[in-house]
Amino acid sequence: MNTALNCIIVDDEAIARKSLEKLCLKSEFIKISSIFESAEEALEFLEENSVDLLFLDVEMPGFERHRIDG
Repeated sequence: MNTALNCIIVDDEAIARKSLEKLCLKSEFIKISSIFESAEEALEFLEENSVDLLFLDVEMPGFERHRIDG
């Protein structure tokens, strides 16, 4: 039995979010939990939820103020 990786997508550019979403939807091994356009939103989500995989734009506005770690 295959278990899909639970993931989120974080990017401030709509085209990048949509492209990653389309790629993930083609895979039976990736399940998208949520999609965010800011690091702040993603951090709030991650305070209450865990994910296996994080697609993260590290050059988006506001990212340098945040620390993402396990």
